Parts: sequence; structure tokens; C-alpha cells
Amino acid sequence: MAAIIALRLIPKKGGVSSPSGIPSLAIVYFKNNTGDPKMDFWRSALAESLITDISQSKYIRVLSWDEVYGTL
Repeated sequence: MAAIIALRLIPKKGGVSSPSGIPSLAIVYFKNNTGDPKMDFWRSALAESLITDISQSKYIRVLSWDEVYGTL
């Protein structure tokens, strides 16, 4: 019972809302689980490709690298 009361008393952090009201999406580099150094290129290339494609949508806002790493 004490835990429930304590959880209700702790202020909840609200999410950061987008200025335009459109949902935001953060895309970061992928991890190369293959162990093959030749595949390291795809860590950033795949992320850049997704960012380029999704940023063309009018329904989703893709965060810039500065916003992503500033948040992390």
C-alpha cells in the first residue's frame, strides 16, 4: 500500500511534445551483429536511408542527429 501511495505522490514526467503536433521519430545507427567488418558500412547507411525516406512523410517528423544525441 505504501508503494502505491508513493508512486502516486511522485510527479510524473510528461513526454516532450512536438511543436507541430506531429509524432516525432528518432533513428539511430544500427549495430553490426555479424562480426564482419565489411558490414560496418550498413550501420550508418541504413539509418541514413530510413531518415531520408521517412522525412518525406507529412505525418511523421524525423529528429535531427543533434536532437537525438542531445537527448541521449
